Amino acid sequence: MAMEPRYERGAALSPLEESSAEVSRDSGVVSLSASSLSMASEALSSGAVSQSPSFGGNVSQSPSFGPAVPQSPSFGPSAALEPQAALEPNEQDEEMLKRTALSYSTYIRANAGEEILCLEKSLEEMLTRVDEFVGMLDMIRNDTSQIVNTNLPQIHRKAEDMREIYRKIDKLEAFVKMVAANVSAMEEQVTQAEGEVKTLPGAFKKIFRSVPGFLNKPASPKRTPQQHQEIPPVFRTDDYFTPHPEQETCPTLCLRVQRRKMCGIWALFGSDECLSVQCTSAMKIAHRGPDAFRFENVNGFTNCCFGFHRLAIVDQLYGMQPLHVKKFPYLYLCYNGEIYNHKQIFDLKPSGKVKSIKLDRFHCTTDEPKHAVYDNAEELGKGFALETVKANIKILFENAVRKRLMAHRRIGCLLSGGLDSSLVAATLVKLAKEQELQYPVQTFSIGAEDSPDAIAARKVAAHLGSEHHEVNFTPEEGIKALEEVIVHLESYDITTVRASVGMYLVSKFIREKTDSVVIFSGEGADELTQGYIYFHKAPSPKAAAEDSVRLMNELYMFDVLRADRTTAAHGLELRVPFLDHRFSAYYLSLPPEMRVPKDGVEKYLLRDTFKGLNLIPDEILWRHKEAFSDGMTSTKKSWYAILQDHIESEINDSQLEKAAKLYPHNTPTTKEGFYYRQVFEKHYPGRSEWISHYWMPRWIKATDPSARTLSIYKPDKDQ
Repeated sequence: MAMEPRYERGAALSPLEESSAEVSRDSGVVSLSASSLSMASEALSSGAVSQSPSFGGNVSQSPSFGPAVPQSPSFGPSAALEPQAALEPNEQDEEMLKRTALSYSTYIRANAGEEILCLEKSLEEMLTRVDEFVGMLDMIRNDTSQIVNTNLPQIHRKAEDMREIYRKIDKLEAFVKMVAANVSAMEEQVTQAEGEVKTLPGAFKKIFRSVPGFLNKPASPKRTPQQHQEIPPVFRTDDYFTPHPEQETCPTLCLRVQRRKMCGIWALFGSDECLSVQCTSAMKIAHRGPDAFRFENVNGFTNCCFGFHRLAIVDQLYGMQPLHVKKFPYLYLCYNGEIYNHKQIFDLKPSGKVKSIKLDRFHCTTDEPKHAVYDNAEELGKGFALETVKANIKILFENAVRKRLMAHRRIGCLLSGGLDSSLVAATLVKLAKEQELQYPVQTFSIGAEDSPDAIAARKVAAHLGSEHHEVNFTPEEGIKALEEVIVHLESYDITTVRASVGMYLVSKFIREKTDSVVIFSGEGADELTQGYIYFHKAPSPKAAAEDSVRLMNELYMFDVLRADRTTAAHGLELRVPFLDHRFSAYYLSLPPEMRVPKDGVEKYLLRDTFKGLNLIPDEILWRHKEAFSDGMTSTKKSWYAILQDHIESEINDSQLEKAAKLYPHNTPTTKEGFYYRQVFEKHYPGRSEWISHYWMPRWIKATDPSARTLSIYKPDKDQ
């Protein structure tokens, strides 16, 4: 039987078989294909091979595996087995073994070296990848260790913070239980009071009904005498800031700053914001107060807070607010202003405790204040004789200035050169000399070089001998400050904005260039003494008197708003003697006929009172009324005209046509008014009702609040 030799193996072996064969050859073992194994199996089954010595110890001697195998004709390119004659049994076995060996040899390639190189290359690539994988594992392990080592302390701290929060929650729960117990006690007291009085006043019932189930709950059982329950310090600022040792232990935060500002009061109720958010909100009015800041939670409630920015004018060590008494832990007081006659109306004990001598209703504009009985002014004359009235006016006005000298900071005065500020400055300088102040009084004016106010202020300052400072006003600087002024004012009233620019800039100068902090001014005189020129057109003295009271009651929206906001923006405290309670109440009590303009001069009674005293120059005493916003520019071009020219390029006609739709409340009718309203709405959207109406002259046809636009305006001859 002839067998064709197979030179090509690729088609006969699967990839797995080929790989197995290559590995077997490297180890000296030849693997069998499925067909070869089948042939061997058949031969063994027939018994032809099992007895063959070729599979015994002499197999190695077989010619099939001897050195002659390579010369076997089966390895030739065209080799074929020749037919042979019949053989003996031993020869048949050898022939079978030979053919089997030839069959096996067909699976051995002649180019095995290339395959070995390929296998080695594959192994090298595999080892390289294994090394890369091991390196990556090392890097991941190192990074993981570093992250764990870095964050583990933070995790511990966070866990401790969480435990602290849980502890505070436990305290809060205890506090809520205590409040519930107190409410039950209050219900018991209310029930007892209702039983005694038989009924509750309607107002109290209305309040109590706002608390669900308050009046409907059954009375609490009788309780044993109350024991003092300590309020847990939940979320107190003491947990985060150490209070100063000289202060009474309370949940406060006190920050010291260096700038001089006026007192600012801030309060918040019912907010769920965190402490840091509340504190940030409180700092928005930091410009009003300087020397100390206190942020206080009421008995540990985070949603009930007070913030106070203090400018220490009297007693720089004590006087922080809010004030409260340990005996009444739920009563707090925050206020601004000095009680000038505090030594007369309060009994200060050596222990520091204060006993009030008398409590009464607060002041009304037209009524003499209750504290007048404790005033140390001279006794006033009786009746309304002209000389008596003038003497009383001088006494009360001088007393109003004197009491406001109480300060531990340097005092200065705004001086526009008009009647009101000149009288205040002159009286201030006179009393400062009497009280031997250790410094000269500084006076301040603002205006263009040729403005009426600047010229008049120089004359008054020279007459008084004050340390005078003049701020040069330029339209460019004023226009640049407009938006900032409106933000501080929180108003869009036209005449208020105009006048506030100059006052804002002079206050900025005082803060940056001088050490004066307490500033006197003549605000309130025009409203009190009928100083506006439209009073010349009043239909009757009674109508003029009524309008004077109206102006006094609206000061908070206009002139006093301007004076307070522009000075407080730069840390100054303003004092206004013309608005002294006793002085203003007395002036408003005078017969209306005495207060009206006379001989073509407004504020005639006030001028006549100080005539012949040489307190101020006569030309200033009888100078016509000039609005502050007008007087700081020349008559050639007023400040209002400069503003209108600038705003003309900022607001177009189509915008003004939409004013009624955009701003239905206090709709602006001019581009200037539209511009101010636009800036206001940018910072305080939806708050236009903060002012009920625009300030405008009465009893005369007017389209603009400036006095220079009125037909009855008459400038002084030197203008």
